[in-house]
Amino acid sequence: DSQGVGELVEFAKSELAQQQRRGQIAACVAQARALMQQDQFAEAIRLLESASAETADPSLGRLLEEARAQKLDADRKSDALLTRVARLRERGQLDEAIELLQGLPAAAAPGSPLNAILSEIRTEHTRQQAKEKALAAASKAFEQGDFQAAIESLQSVQRAYGDSPDLASAIAEIESRRVQHANEAVAKAVETARAALLANDAAAALKELRSTEELVEFA
Repeated sequence: DSQGVGELVEFAKSELAQQQRRGQIAACVAQARALMQQDQFAEAIRLLESASAETADPSLGRLLEEARAQKLDADRKSDALLTRVARLRERGQLDEAIELLQGLPAAAAPGSPLNAILSEIRTEHTRQQAKEKALAAASKAFEQGDFQAAIESLQSVQRAYGDSPDLASAIAEIESRRVQHANEAVAKAVETARAALLANDAAAALKELRSTEELVEFA
């Protein structure tokens, strides 16, 4: 009869609604667990809070509490890790800091705080390597008496990455040594030239003075 048909329709609608609700809950649980496995606890919590409020399902509530607990634990570990990374950076151990961060899934997520720190340290590491290479090249040029090449090697890093106390100090030291070298060389050349003039050897005097022409501006 019509009453029986109506009851059957209502029952079918109720069953469909329950099936849809169970499907929604199952999909939410799967998505939340996937986020939690990727250490994206904040996103999982937001998802579960919304779904739990909408469905009032106990399983979602339990998973929400689990996500919150895991987030607290992850935050504690992250704070400890960042403290260790900061210490490594202070000591200039950038390779170790990068290796430590690369092992974290959250550091691979673009836009995440850990990813930003990793990018920053990688840039710092590149700058450090360029600086060490320039300092080595400058030291070699300095030992060979090529003060200009030594200074230019360091200035190239300054232009590319900005100044730093150790670069500025190294350049100042080389410039000071160049002045000292120039003063000594020019003084010696003048003394030798005077002796040559006293000996009526103007050509030798001129040759001696010309040998230090490039150093006069630094003397």
